[in-house]
Amino acid sequence: MKADQVQSHIRFAEFSADLATGEVYRGAERLVLQSKPFRILELLLRSAGSYVNRERIQQELWPNVHVDGQRCLNTAVRKLRKALGDNAAHSRLIETETPRAIANRTHLTICCPGHHAP
Repeated sequence: MKADQVQSHIRFAEFSADLATGEVYRGAERLVLQSKPFRILELLLRSAGSYVNRERIQQELWPNVHVDGQRCLNTAVRKLRKALGDNAAHSRLIETETPRAIANRTHLTICCPGHHAP
């Protein structure tokens, strides 16, 4: 893969995400995911298991906009968890380190565009 190509297909747990199209699948089933929850997922996937602090997420999702960032972020994370079948009490995919950061707990397999992971 050339250095200027961006990896856009990422597999995690039983899911796959196409970062170029904003689509998420569980097997062959396409999940319905709004844009803000998808963008949080994208940040977590690109961070490959590292914590992403809430301030960074807020800056990425709501730049130069005055919003109740904590409430908006909590709502978006709740929607993301619901779409992925995850929950805060027994998380297996999205972990929060209250109140500072959010992390993707899954092992990721990153695929090149047009290719599938083994």
